[in-house]
Amino acid sequence: RKELLSLSKDWIYKIKNAASARESFDYTEEAKEVLANVFIDLIQESWTGIAELQKSLRNVPIVRLDCPAVVLVGAPNVGKSSIVRAISSGTPEVNNYPFTTRGMTLGHVQVFWESEEDVAVGNVAGVSIPSEKDLVQEKLERR
Repeated sequence: RKELLSLSKDWIYKIKNAASARESFDYTEEAKEVLANVFIDLIQESWTGIAELQKSLRNVPIVRLDCPAVVLVGAPNVGKSSIVRAISSGTPEVNNYPFTTRGMTLGHVQVFWESEEDVAVGNVAGVSIPSEKDLVQEKLERR
């Protein structure tokens, strides 16, 4: 911001002290171009960050807070993804080896009791319980 203000003041000085209207006009056009380029350079990093954030948000499931939810959590390779795929609109990847699910998959099930309401069904990555050896190693690393 300071850089833009400083450059603006310099260009304003040049434009005001121009010898002719034509020279003043030329300075104005040149100033527009220079200031636009500086502005673009200054916002480029922020703009790139916003674009990356937008791309990552496209992969985040939309959770409706007014909708009941069921989340399947358990050990790796026990069929959580298969259940979600079978009963809901969710389409998680299903393979016969552990740790296929890396993120969260969300599907919806329509239930027909009391009211016709959707229920969200979530699938999260398998929970792996650390062994005694892993816990001891972690304690030693903290010291």
